[in-house]
Amino acid sequence: MAKNSRQKVRDDALRYGANQVGNIVSRNVQVGSDASMRGMDVFLKKAAQLRNVDYEQSKGNLFEYIEAAKLNTALGNKGSRAQVQVTDAKKSWGGPGEPHAPDDFRIIEGDTVILRGQAKVNNDPNRTARMITDKKYHGMQRIVARDKYEEVKAALERQYQNGEISQATYEDTMSNLVRETTHPSGVGSGGTTTSELKKAHGNPEAYATRLKAQQYGREIVQTGANMAVANMIITGVSTSVLNLCEVYQDRKELSVALKEIGVTTAKAGGRGLATGSLSSVLRIFGKEKSIPFLADSAVAVTMAGALIDCGVALRAYSKGELSGEETVTELQNTAIKSVATIYLTKSIELAVGAANPFLPMAIYTLASYAVTTTREIIKNAKLNAEEYERMEKLYLEASQQMKDYRQILQRQMEQYVAEQGVMLDELLDVFQVNLTEGGNYDLAIHNLVDCANRYGIALQHVDFPEFQQAMLTEGDFVLR
Repeated sequence: MAKNSRQKVRDDALRYGANQVGNIVSRNVQVGSDASMRGMDVFLKKAAQLRNVDYEQSKGNLFEYIEAAKLNTALGNKGSRAQVQVTDAKKSWGGPGEPHAPDDFRIIEGDTVILRGQAKVNNDPNRTARMITDKKYHGMQRIVARDKYEEVKAALERQYQNGEISQATYEDTMSNLVRETTHPSGVGSGGTTTSELKKAHGNPEAYATRLKAQQYGREIVQTGANMAVANMIITGVSTSVLNLCEVYQDRKELSVALKEIGVTTAKAGGRGLATGSLSSVLRIFGKEKSIPFLADSAVAVTMAGALIDCGVALRAYSKGELSGEETVTELQNTAIKSVATIYLTKSIELAVGAANPFLPMAIYTLASYAVTTTREIIKNAKLNAEEYERMEKLYLEASQQMKDYRQILQRQMEQYVAEQGVMLDELLDVFQVNLTEGGNYDLAIHNLVDCANRYGIALQHVDFPEFQQAMLTEGDFVLR
């Protein structure tokens, strides 16, 4: 293996390893984003229920769901796996389905409830103070709107001084009064103001989008920073060892070695920052759009690195730093190895079953990357005539290749659909005959389950006991 080839393999391995280290270090903030996504999804379901209810009547419910979502996000960011549940949340939403429980929320670790709380938001702080001193809330955390905290606290003081509440009630309420829902470890939600509640009521969709965007921004920045640091450390250590070995063997001057170490480390940090940021965008998009493989952070990191590597190779080609053959090799190594084998082939295999789409899918992917990236370079980079001509030629060739392999994939898909159509016809024949004509009912059900398995679909209720159990449980029965 030539020296440059060995160097390329080593650099690729280091970069891949560093990216995965940065991804692992960013796991907590990814959990925080997922929690924010889930929390706002449940909040919007509740907001939809309250769409025709005025602000004064609905603000209490919205307050509970917002605080729970915020604290779950904060706990995720801190690495805690505790969960906050709103007791009002339906079981079909992932909640306990206990709207009449005395506690508004529960903090759970494993199967243990470690804290219960009651949330109150009211225009009159005196009324809020009276409500939260109810004996059924004894020992619970009492959460009030952040901008009302001092007023409620003062109202409690007055009630105690006036003899309206006992010392025991006063001490219990004051010791548990908080302006933000708080985990026993001290991690808090950050609180919610009454003006924020009004915005959430007025436009819940916009509010949810804004709250999620804040957390997504945090993930993108933090993942980018973590990946930059991981790349700088791992690349820096490796480069230092190699360069200092050459200095020790009198093959390189120390000053030259130190300069190369600095340049290589800085470049690694920059690329790591870009890869981390892009991978977070891809992961969040995959999670929001329910794209399983893209929602996997390890796959998103690999895909982000591949996209960046493709762009770097094409830019080098436009500058004449790489020959056409070298560019093709670079793109193939990147697109096929990093993306097609990990992401696209898995997702396509789910769609086309036994057919093997690897080669046409990989080439189609390679061509589409080339088309997209080349177009952006032509549009945004200041190219001279020679560079423009070179990029235009590559763009036209890649476009044609993409069209050719799209037709191959289309034919594969048509063949797959035809094969599956035959299987479906056979299923319907067996199912209909046995079910409608009083034949073998077990055989009809068996064929249905077998068909579902061949399609990679999990039936919701495979047998009667499962169906019966679902029908007898509390809450809504949802048939999917």
